Amino acid sequence: MQFDTYDLFRTFCSEDPDFNRADERADLAQLIERETKIEGFLNGQTRLSEVLDCLSDQGIEPDDWVDTTVNNIEFIIDSGIHFASNDKGIYLPLSSF
Repeated sequence: MQFDTYDLFRTFCSEDPDFNRADERADLAQLIERETKIEGFLNGQTRLSEVLDCLSDQGIEPDDWVDTTVNNIEFIIDSGIHFASNDKGIYLPLSSF
């Protein structure tokens, strides 16, 4: 199974059946902003506080995101996936298992 290293930290678009096209575009723009900040954090370019503020500003509970991310990482560890440090000293899972 292949996965992107950042998958463990991802957020997703809303699934609201009442969204029109403009709502969907706005939701996608927010997703791109979140993903950019999360990847920036993992690459040592963005502060965690910026990520958490962005999540909160967009209606995502930062504590819930952290808990979900921790659960994702624990699952990978429990599955025997090896981690390696990136050039910023952040340990991330290797990209395949």
